[in-house]
Amino acid sequence: MSAHEKLDDQARELAALYAMRTLKEEARASYEAHLEVCLACRSEVDAMRGIVDQLAFPAAAEPGSDVQDRRIGPVHRPLGVEPRAQRPSFSFVRAQEKRWTATEILGVEVRILFTDPEGDRMTKLVRMGPGVSYPTHRHAGPEECYVVSGDLLVGDVALRAGDYQRAEEGTVHAVQSTREGCLLFIVSSMGDEAIKSRNA
Repeated sequence: MSAHEKLDDQARELAALYAMRTLKEEARASYEAHLEVCLACRSEVDAMRGIVDQLAFPAAAEPGSDVQDRRIGPVHRPLGVEPRAQRPSFSFVRAQEKRWTATEILGVEVRILFTDPEGDRMTKLVRMGPGVSYPTHRHAGPEECYVVSGDLLVGDVALRAGDYQRAEEGTVHAVQSTREGCLLFIVSSMGDEAIKSRNA
């Protein structure tokens, strides 16, 4: 792999996956060799690591008593996680360890990286296929979303690879959609509330 003069979506996605430590061992070794000669990718990885580190360690939030009753479904269903006091100091997720899981929303898949039921936080990758929409929902806590690749339309705001959005607790996301498909890195509450359309 030669050095890039300008990064495309694929190069940005590889940099993001490397920064999130999700590349398989062979791919990681190959990419590290590429980083030795590519300043553009090295800069992108450094920028992404800063974002990933900030998103991976949010301040703990106190969930409301009704959080468990307001789940969107499989996208927000917690996994069996040890209590905070018993967790190891470091967590690693290898690319081959976690599989993509289909959600209730056709064309949307999720890969859960970490859940913290006590802090009501979840870290995940979300993959949306071309032309797919994600329904309106209310945030039970802050939501941070980084577009790893592709495009995401949030109301009238068009986001591309490298763009970031944050929604505060209690805010409502209208329908979000993608024309080309996208890969998103999201840190959010585990109890976001689906809002049914009046036409449903």
